[in-house]
Amino acid sequence: MQKILLIFSIWLAALHCVGQDTHATIEHSWAKPLRLGDMSQFQTASKVDASLCFERLVAYYFHEEINKYRLEKKLNTIYWDERLWLAARNHNLYQYINGLTHVQKESKYFFTGENPWDRIQYVMYNGFKYSWYTENVLCYTGEFAGNDVESARAIALKSLNMWKSSPGHNQNMLNPKLLAGGTSFLVFPDIVYATSNFSASSDFYLQEITIDWDAELARKNPPRFTHKGTKCMPYVWTIDKSASEIRQVFRYWLDRAVTTENMDLTDVASTGFDIDSLYATTKAGINESRERYKNALREKSDLKSKIKKLVEKRFSFVFTEAQLTSKQALSVVSRAAARGVPSPGQVKQWGCACRLVKTNSGSFSCTVNVVWLPD
Repeated sequence: MQKILLIFSIWLAALHCVGQDTHATIEHSWAKPLRLGDMSQFQTASKVDASLCFERLVAYYFHEEINKYRLEKKLNTIYWDERLWLAARNHNLYQYINGLTHVQKESKYFFTGENPWDRIQYVMYNGFKYSWYTENVLCYTGEFAGNDVESARAIALKSLNMWKSSPGHNQNMLNPKLLAGGTSFLVFPDIVYATSNFSASSDFYLQEITIDWDAELARKNPPRFTHKGTKCMPYVWTIDKSASEIRQVFRYWLDRAVTTENMDLTDVASTGFDIDSLYATTKAGINESRERYKNALREKSDLKSKIKKLVEKRFSFVFTEAQLTSKQALSVVSRAAARGVPSPGQVKQWGCACRLVKTNSGSFSCTVNVVWLPD
């Protein structure tokens, strides 16, 4: 009989097969931690990559099965949330290398956050709002050579049944607070890792998982459940929402250098959008900027005495509406911020402002202004 170790609690639950092999590497171009800004490119790749198609297919069937199970228990169905799925997928990669766990160590490969709530914040550049959050993890050994529909169904159903048989996991799946979820499966020929993330999220939106890479398969496997009475609103994109998301990415990288944002400096940053970048580096431009700082700070004398030490840096981007709505722009912004903001230990206080405007050509001009006081 296969030996099973059950580890569970009210908030977290883990199911683990004893005696599994230790794995050292994963050879796949998408075997890396992902953030929301990477999701658009991943979805494109998953339409042509057989292993990614299978990964999503198992997740699709599990999402159907858990909603069926919740309805049988007279509970609401849950929405699919790609952000929760990304956090789950990242954690599966960590576990494949480092072993089954709910707590990651920063020194280990594929680290994205110590606790489940840290890992979802990694995905969202620390911009996720939630009221309740829980995680199930699982691994089991066997032979998983197929990548067809029946194999995907079998893995999804077996995982659900194993979690159902564990009181801690079952309690998490049937919690009446749940509104959204995302479950990821990492399937190899001899082992499966699975992570479910659930949330009573305050800001998730309608984004159901689909089988959009195969029209015939999608026709034969339509979603079986509609959602009624749950607190989910269709996502409506606006320029202001994108500007806020872009600013949040910069905040994520700046917070690595200093713990708090100085809103007085953010006021200063918001005044610098119309200053020519080249002119700002000249002596006249520097003097003009210092006068602008003084005017923005008004009576804030604690910073007025440090005007000469303030440093200002501007980042400029051009995006299409598709890049903004798909969140692909966030990946571009994150790379620029990672390279361009001060390193930890070099900043004492900082402020950041973002302006996003639609141009006559239909593209969107984005400017992010960062002001900081060196340590």
